[in-house]
Amino acid sequence: MMATKLEQVLRDIEELTPQERRAVQEFLDALPKLSEEEIELIRDAERRGVFVSMPTRKISVEEYDDYEPIQILSGETVAETIIKERR
Repeated sequence: MMATKLEQVLRDIEELTPQERRAVQEFLDALPKLSEEEIELIRDAERRGVFVSMPTRKISVEEYDDYEPIQILSGETVAETIIKERR
């Protein structure tokens, strides 16, 4: 299925105007570059089913700074539940 998505994207890019292709190229150039070791770790994790895909976006500094944990309104925390179940 992944090859089908890629093939569709490539066909769509072929239909773009030169200006639109430059915008796509600039977008691709701005993506963070992974080392070969990082790529292999990701592929290994995907093969083992650890995760299906990588996140599609990074959060901004403002989003990170504004993060507020979810408030637990009632009951115990997950950590408390895990500790209790392990006993």
